[in-house]
Amino acid sequence: MRILIGNSVGILLMTLSAGTVFLSAGLPRQECRAEENAVYRVYLGTYTQGVSRGIYTCEMDTARGTLSAPKLVAEARNPSFLALHPTLPRLYAVSELWQTDGPDRGAVSAFAIDDASGGLRELNQEAVGGAGPCHLAASPSGRFLVTANYGSGSVSVLPLDDEGRLRPRSCVVQHEGSGPNQSRQEGPHAHQTLFSPGGEILLVPDLGIDQILLYRL
Repeated sequence: MRILIGNSVGILLMTLSAGTVFLSAGLPRQECRAEENAVYRVYLGTYTQGVSRGIYTCEMDTARGTLSAPKLVAEARNPSFLALHPTLPRLYAVSELWQTDGPDRGAVSAFAIDDASGGLRELNQEAVGGAGPCHLAASPSGRFLVTANYGSGSVSVLPLDDEGRLRPRSCVVQHEGSGPNQSRQEGPHAHQTLFSPGGEILLVPDLGIDQILLYRL
């Protein structure tokens, strides 16, 4: 089974939402080419208001075009988006909750990946200081993790230590404004974080204000 982390084919990540499967690769797109007749480990992020309990894993057989039955590897609340560390066997998951403080606060968790079994061991969790974190990305340097917080319309930056653990957030940037569609754009709704190839620039699309904002770290 292929489980490659680094400058090669990445672990595949999925999010299950309302019966739809979204597939993305955890490493830069130019490096992500699925090979024929290979088996990949797949991690699945989910929403947990129903029967789901957290993060699942399965195997994708590219020769057969099949996925094995999902297996729970970490209990978590609304781990709706997952991302990988660029060099370490670490997986990060948002906790897409809709408060900025208290037990239902938005947060992000760091997990160590067991190379042999694919199991996840939680390292730590940190609050993002925003509501509804829906997307996250690790910087190419492996020094920072950033989240897009849809509910509060903000962006959070959390430093990473040398072992890929989360440190308390160092910055929260609040977007301002609205858009013409008042049913969806009554305020800012940051919904993605994307680093430039060199990692110097962070791009953040915001649905609520119809803008893509650029930040320099």
